Amino acid sequence: MPEAIAVLFVSFVSVGVYIYAHVQARDPSKRDPVEESKMTEQKIAWLQERLERAKKEKWDQHMIVSLTDQLQAAKSAS
Repeated sequence: MPEAIAVLFVSFVSVGVYIYAHVQARDPSKRDPVEESKMTEQKIAWLQERLERAKKEKWDQHMIVSLTDQLQAAKSAS
């Protein structure tokens, strides 16, 4: 019986922490537009480097197409 109570307690605490983290992550007051813009620029630079390397090293065509699509999506999001 004490084991079941311990398992239930841990489960409730875990669910509570998950819900709290989810609510905090979606809180618009916690977002920094400058930081998000900087992260998007870093992602675009990383994807460009990755695409150049893929073309230089003749990676699989599907990987090159995927990287190109991701790069275009990141540029349109910025």
